Amino acid sequence: MTEAQQILVGTGAKPLQFQVEEALARVYEVEGDFEGALAHFRRFHALKEEVYNEQSSTRMKNLQIQMATDGAEREAEIHRLRYIELSQAQAQLVQTERMAVVEKMVAGLAHEANTPLGVIGSNANVTHRALDRLEVGYDKRALEFLRQAQRGTAERLKK
Repeated sequence: MTEAQQILVGTGAKPLQFQVEEALARVYEVEGDFEGALAHFRRFHALKEEVYNEQSSTRMKNLQIQMATDGAEREAEIHRLRYIELSQAQAQLVQTERMAVVEKMVAGLAHEANTPLGVIGSNANVTHRALDRLEVGYDKRALEFLRQAQRGTAERLKK
């Protein structure tokens, strides 16, 4: 091996090494040294195979990295979309809970407002029936006064 070849081997420049071996194989072939040409051709071929295998391996690794990166990006996008979806669902649940609380408050207020009115209406109805039973023994003017008071109460309740 010549000094130049040893320097090439030391640098690890295999593509350049196999080109040098190919050139040497041709030179030896032209000079008629077929054994030397065959030896250099074999080294050329072995180095060329190594370079192509390394390049293929590098390409394969790059493709694997690219696939992993693409997969990670897809996963990140899926997680981002899920987060948005969950945030929207959470906001909707909070809004639904608020509306339920408001509905309970309104129902409570309506109940509180209706309870006295219901008592008054019920008492007016009881009074009306009692007046119908007692009609016989009372003064007609007093009875008419009680009926008007009962009608006025019923009208106010309707409003």
